[in-house]
Amino acid sequence: MICPDYRSAKTAILIGECKDAGGLSTPMISNTCSRSLPAAAKHRFESFIVLAKLSPFTSDEIELAKTVNTHRWDRRVILLSARELEPYHFFERTNRELGLDLTAYDAQELANSTHEIYFEPREKV
Repeated sequence: MICPDYRSAKTAILIGECKDAGGLSTPMISNTCSRSLPAAAKHRFESFIVLAKLSPFTSDEIELAKTVNTHRWDRRVILLSARELEPYHFFERTNRELGLDLTAYDAQELANSTHEIYFEPREKV
């Protein structure tokens, strides 16, 4: 998917894999996506990986997806489970279950939310 970002001169490119309740393809996560992201011209594009499935992510899938971010402040992975995909409002269930107040209007905000939900979750108060 290619999405113009009206707040930036860069265009977002989203590359991904979607599954029903089955597992994600390990080679897709570790090889294809991580090689294709750096290939995009960084001065013109922001590249993201979208991994979506209709069941919860396994801890192995989360750990593998986390490796695509090359450094601590890198936010390029977007994980979407049924919890995010099925309600009318995008983070409706997630916010209720985790006690968060997430919103996302572009790919970067989705990647930041993924980081907060899956990679460095806060303790539920």
